[in-house]
Amino acid sequence: MNHRIAIYARTATLNAYGEQSDTYSLSGSVWGRVKHSAGDESVLSGKENAAQEINIVARNFSGTTGDEIEYDGYRWGIEGVRRKHRQLNTTITANRLRAV
Repeated sequence: MNHRIAIYARTATLNAYGEQSDTYSLSGSVWGRVKHSAGDESVLSGKENAAQEINIVARNFSGTTGDEIEYDGYRWGIEGVRRKHRQLNTTITANRLRAV
């Protein structure tokens, strides 16, 4: 576990028009082991989309699906969180969103 992962928690509020607006604030950080999965490319509405996925194994992770993490200069959207109670480890699956 040699990579520092920053956790950004999602907070939903209502804007002036009564629409839901999501904001993300730093809620903590953990050390984790990162494994890059194979990327994927697709064409959607004539535009190329590249998807990259990572799997992170960490301890004491407090994030949930819908939150974001920051790793290696990018923001990643958390797609799945699987906790292993006997090993005290959490496996996080995340997709790259944008550069920071």
